[in-house]
Amino acid sequence: ELGEDQTIAAGESAELQAQTNAQPAVITWRNSTGTMSETNFDITVQPLENTLYSLKIQDVNGCLLEDSVWVLVKKAE
Repeated sequence: ELGEDQTIAAGESAELQAQTNAQPAVITWRNSTGTMSETNFDITVQPLENTLYSLKIQDVNGCLLEDSVWVLVKKAE
């Protein structure tokens, strides 16, 4: 569970925190440009535009968990 979508101002960062009881074997984060190198439950991102982040966790039993969250960037006026 990644929680609700987040809104940040341009230039700010957002913390994405996964909440799960699963014992992960594989953690994969993706955004609109592809797979990211992060392999932790919690990551900090600083997108320049609205971006959908997806997390896929495969646990030690082979079960797959997935969730996504938008980080919306509020442009300076």
